[in-house]
Amino acid sequence: GEAATVNAQGTLTLHGVSQEVVIPLDVQLTDGMLVVVGSLDIALVDYDIDAPQSSSVVSVNHTGVLELQLFLTITY
Repeated sequence: GEAATVNAQGTLTLHGVSQEVVIPLDVQLTDGMLVVVGSLDIALVDYDIDAPQSSSVVSVNHTGVLELQLFLTITY
């Protein structure tokens, strides 16, 4: 039941481009459910993603955030 922080290592593919990433995850077992939460900052240029362009858009951030929440039920 005690919260812990772990690093998940793997390959993230966006827009056909793969990069090795490490995502810090907060995990906790609560009432038979494993709750996993994490986020990763992503630079669009690293995945060959062009920033959106429009005459109505004043500015665009060239980074994004991948966020995840997993709720895993533990069965015995």
